[in-house]
Amino acid sequence: MKYLKILALSTLFITISASAQHLGIVGGYTLTGLEQSHYSNSGDFSPLYGYHVGPKVELDMEPNSDMFTINLATLFEMRANRYDISWLKPGTSAETFIYYLYVPMDFNYRQTIGKNMKWLVYGGPRLNIGLFGFTNKHYYLATKAQEKYTKPFGNDASLNPLDYSLGIGTGLELGHFQFTVGYDLPLSNSSKDPDLSQVRQHNFRASIAYSFRKLKN
Repeated sequence: MKYLKILALSTLFITISASAQHLGIVGGYTLTGLEQSHYSNSGDFSPLYGYHVGPKVELDMEPNSDMFTINLATLFEMRANRYDISWLKPGTSAETFIYYLYVPMDFNYRQTIGKNMKWLVYGGPRLNIGLFGFTNKHYYLATKAQEKYTKPFGNDASLNPLDYSLGIGTGLELGHFQFTVGYDLPLSNSSKDPDLSQVRQHNFRASIAYSFRKLKN
């Protein structure tokens, strides 16, 4: 079922791309603030470092103008780190390597501020589809076995295969290049782990995109 959803999204993206006004590619750095808690325990805010890369399409909302556009992308994204979870289980650290198909849809506003230079503001919904990876809990004292999920998005795994968020960001467009920074506010709980009642993924991104669009004054 999961792969059928991925196939459906990919088919939709290809269909839109076939009639899209502007194609491009985007990539960059991802920093995820993994906010975790367990009922009465406040938890912590652990960083996951990663990257994102993939194609995008952009549609003009007005004829002969790129001031207002809709941007859709399908990005491969990795989030990973090893961090301490002694607040939850004494003498324990966790390791996470997870991979998503990240699908943002943005409504863009451009304002010209110089020759071939424009200021961008964007925002919209995001869908995160879990692909593969692993999570692991390491005990410093070898009194317990490690808890490793090699299929973190499976039926008996620790993470939900679908996450939703709301993104917002800003940046500069210089010719065909776009330099942006953004933040995604999580709207869903990523946790299926009985030890964690809540896992929220706050995503911060710095991206560089190249658009094949024809430049407009």
